[in-house]
Amino acid sequence: MITREGTYYLLVMTFIVVGAMIRNFQLLMVLACMMVGPLLYNWRVVQGTLRRLKFSRKLSHSVCAGDPLLVELRVENLGRGSVYAIVACDVIEAVDGPKIGESCEVEVFFARVRSGVTETSTYRARVQHRGRYRVGPLETSTAFPLGLIRNTLKLGEIDDLIVYPRIGRLTPAWRRLIQDDRAGYAASRRTHGLHEGDFYGLREWRTGDPKQWIHWRTTAKRNQLVVRQFEKQSEQDVTIIVDAWVSPQATSQEEASVERIVSMAATVVADLSAVGGCQMYLACAGAKTKSLHGSVSQAFVHEAMTILAEVTPAPHQSIDGCLLDALRVGRTGKVVLLSSRNLELSDTNTFQEVWNDHKVRSEIGRVICLSDARDELANLFIDGAQISAAKESS
Repeated sequence: MITREGTYYLLVMTFIVVGAMIRNFQLLMVLACMMVGPLLYNWRVVQGTLRRLKFSRKLSHSVCAGDPLLVELRVENLGRGSVYAIVACDVIEAVDGPKIGESCEVEVFFARVRSGVTETSTYRARVQHRGRYRVGPLETSTAFPLGLIRNTLKLGEIDDLIVYPRIGRLTPAWRRLIQDDRAGYAASRRTHGLHEGDFYGLREWRTGDPKQWIHWRTTAKRNQLVVRQFEKQSEQDVTIIVDAWVSPQATSQEEASVERIVSMAATVVADLSAVGGCQMYLACAGAKTKSLHGSVSQAFVHEAMTILAEVTPAPHQSIDGCLLDALRVGRTGKVVLLSSRNLELSDTNTFQEVWNDHKVRSEIGRVICLSDARDELANLFIDGAQISAAKESS
């Protein structure tokens, strides 16, 4: 492909050729022929340059929305001589999630790639929206040495990137809401073990205390047995249902509400992963309905975050079925319904299947419906965007 500079070069050469033909001036014709040489030389060099190069990409396959993404590009010169002025253009495009089709391009410049040496360059990007992204294909080009003709080669270097929702912060009010025992639901709580709690002090040894709790340094100072004291923690099974609803003509306020409830659900998953040991049921209703049930582990967290990242808001009618399945699967623990619209559990039209099923009707008392439309998340959750804005302002 001829460059802009090459186009100007051709115009000048054409002007000289036309002038030589009109005036029958041989020296101008010789000059025009001499100008063909640099064009052919530039074309020959750029055609062989990119074939000698081997590109690869290294990146983290998951990152939270708004966090910096580091992508490392490597190029290896398989030829004999050095290669100069290589431009690599990378594309990051959303293929699933709320911003499908959104893309951006990043150009990385390699000034020199020596023979037999792998050169590395890193670029930094910041993806603001959650979802599944495709990184690539990689497009390389060069116009060295004269800049008259550019050769472009598209490579099949494609990687998947999962951008998790923003992680916020849960307030103590949320923990009280979840850990508040009701009569008849004490079985849903689990004690995770003697060492699961946080260490907060020392006390005298009592009969029955494990030997591994003994704090030997303090025992030697006081000349009596002293043991570590732990805050005994207990967690309960949790069911989270995300109602990613928007009207057919979605407004920016509705889309922002969906992002808040998705971010809160992701924060709950991340919070439970720090404790572990409890069971969780996650259901997301949007353009597609997906659910996940199991013990909270690293694999569970990755799969749950992937589901939340790909939630696409839609004017769906599947929230009734999601709640019905959640009550059937999760027989214990709190059921938290996070909705972007104004929902009421007493609405028998919206939750017709739940109210008509006599087996799960009695379980409705375990359901907590939190609506962002009624601003019920404000006291329970601090959005990650608010945390980032507060850090930047300070």
